[in-house]
Amino acid sequence: MASIVKSKKIAEIAMSECVACGTCKKACPRSAVTVPRGISAVVDDAACVGCGLCQKACPASVIEIRERRSAGEADAA
Repeated sequence: MASIVKSKKIAEIAMSECVACGTCKKACPRSAVTVPRGISAVVDDAACVGCGLCQKACPASVIEIRERRSAGEADAA
């Protein structure tokens, strides 16, 4: 059984600007990025460790690596 890795960083995709090319999906070593229905890339929060490989690979430059928010921070926003 694989261990769950929690990191302080996570990838965030500007979905409205994503061109759904799949380059980020191919670059992700943890398979944390998918492109459902070819509309926009989506990050699996539980699988992403914020390594930045998807960000470096993105030809549209629409991926940002940010600090992971806790559940309390999300509610306050």
